[in-house]
Amino acid sequence: MPHRDKRLIVEILQQYAALSKADVDAAIKLQGTAQGKKREPIGKVLVKLGMVGEELVIRALCLQYGVIMVNLQRFQIDAETMRLISPEVARSLRAIPVADIEGTLFLAVENPFGFDQREYFTFLTKRKVELVMAAGSQITRQLQAIGQVRSVQQGKEEFRSLAQKALGETAGVELINDDVDDNGVLNQDDASIVGLVNKIISDAAEVGASDIHIESFYGDPLAYIRLRRDGRMEEYSQYSASYHRAVISRIKIMSNLDISERRIAQDGKISFVRAGRERMDLRVATIPTSRGIENVSIRLLHAGDPYPIEALKMCERDLAVFKRLIHRPYGLILVCGPTGSGKTTTLHSALRELNTPDKKIWTAEDPIEIVQKKICQVQVNPKIGWTFATALRSFLRADPDIIMIGEMRDQETAKIALEASMTGHVVLSTLHTNSASETTARLLDLEIDPFNLGDALIFILAQRLTRSLCPHCAEKIPLGTAEIDDLTTEYHYSAHKRSPSMTEREQIVRGWKRQLTKGADLALWKAKGCDHCAMEGFRGRVALFELMEATPEIRELVVHKSPASEYQRIAVEQGMRTLKQDGIEKALLGLTDMAEVRGACN
Repeated sequence: MPHRDKRLIVEILQQYAALSKADVDAAIKLQGTAQGKKREPIGKVLVKLGMVGEELVIRALCLQYGVIMVNLQRFQIDAETMRLISPEVARSLRAIPVADIEGTLFLAVENPFGFDQREYFTFLTKRKVELVMAAGSQITRQLQAIGQVRSVQQGKEEFRSLAQKALGETAGVELINDDVDDNGVLNQDDASIVGLVNKIISDAAEVGASDIHIESFYGDPLAYIRLRRDGRMEEYSQYSASYHRAVISRIKIMSNLDISERRIAQDGKISFVRAGRERMDLRVATIPTSRGIENVSIRLLHAGDPYPIEALKMCERDLAVFKRLIHRPYGLILVCGPTGSGKTTTLHSALRELNTPDKKIWTAEDPIEIVQKKICQVQVNPKIGWTFATALRSFLRADPDIIMIGEMRDQETAKIALEASMTGHVVLSTLHTNSASETTARLLDLEIDPFNLGDALIFILAQRLTRSLCPHCAEKIPLGTAEIDDLTTEYHYSAHKRSPSMTEREQIVRGWKRQLTKGADLALWKAKGCDHCAMEGFRGRVALFELMEATPEIRELVVHKSPASEYQRIAVEQGMRTLKQDGIEKALLGLTDMAEVRGACN
């Protein structure tokens, strides 16, 4: 037990607060006026008079009674200790388990003298409970994070500890191959395997991962787990390869797949529920590799509301054109980019704007990632012949105003979508192309009629995702003259494929200062790392856009099947910014850094 302070509580308070003798005398006088009633403690009277805060009085009482006080910001709580109490109970009773020592659980609360749930926690944890005091703000911050993994590194450590306890050490494990059966190995229904798989999925969801990759390689004693987060692969953890088959089988059972079939690839889905959280859908793909070993990839579909268009962080010109053109009565709108570049998010933002009572909207998606109210959303299933093309044909018989097709994968879908856009419907879809100027060439390769395409096209939006700098720790780096020259050259060359003249260079810099920095000196930003971003310097992602409006000049190019360079030349003359130009401007605004921009754009 800590040393007890034998001074009067008033003397302790005078040490830590600006409390004069006159203040104390006034409190004692007020305390003595309560005739016939039990006298209030002097600490409560001082709080009522506003002379000290309640937390300071509790701290003084802790010193007086020898109650331990902890600083939760500096106190490292073991993961096993945190698991003794569920996040729901901790939040409802505002109690944090901080240490489990020799059968005694130390429980942090705001007011140890007014906390009456000690016996409940004794019954719940089967341990003796000692109360310790922590600041209310620190408890609130800890409760917000309880049950969450704040970084991949933290999840890696927790998983490794759990795997060692559940499966044993990895030393001396057997190596799996096509000749080894499952005898003597934990099966997919074992509680250890179930717990490990749930832990992998929960941790991936907490750190905001988009994909989980579980991999094993012939001759390697370990199986590996990696996460894709903010577009980048990161090591998560590993476990004994002898348990890999059981882990894969467990995932296949959750996905309603055939666990006995290991020779062919299989696709499935999981509806995963975390305690106190909304249901999350997972898309699972198992693929057999060499020697009969199966690897699995899991896509996490984070359900959520669509973003408002303003939240997409388009530049002023692109936002104005985008909002104006999506309200056209009919035509074709295309969003292009590689897999995982945020195309579906952008389309749903447009649908959010268009979703009014006077519009009937149908969507065909694979999978349905974002659910919107009062929009008829259809999940395609090619295995039973329910493809994008067949769904689109059905939509045309269902009196639609707006149709969204998840992807133009083939000639049939593209042709039906084009016909729909010319018969009084707005059709939105995605395409896997590198830039807006290359998209029409891709459609013409699918043998789309150029005259119809020229008439129907409204605009093409190309996009990429880059990691976003953490706003709490990004470091500002002022630019010198030489660096500004290099940046203006890169900016101009992206659009015109030549270096700028001195006049053009000056115009670019003036434009940046007027539109981006409001006259301040130009600067870029560098990732640093802090507690808010798990010391990585990045948090979330920001999109780069390239919006090409189908003006009469662009339509003329479509009809004549012109090369992509001509589309870019005309579009740039009409105000289009290329992906890299948009990225450079966002780097100057501190939303991302130039390494991310160059990594995402040609």
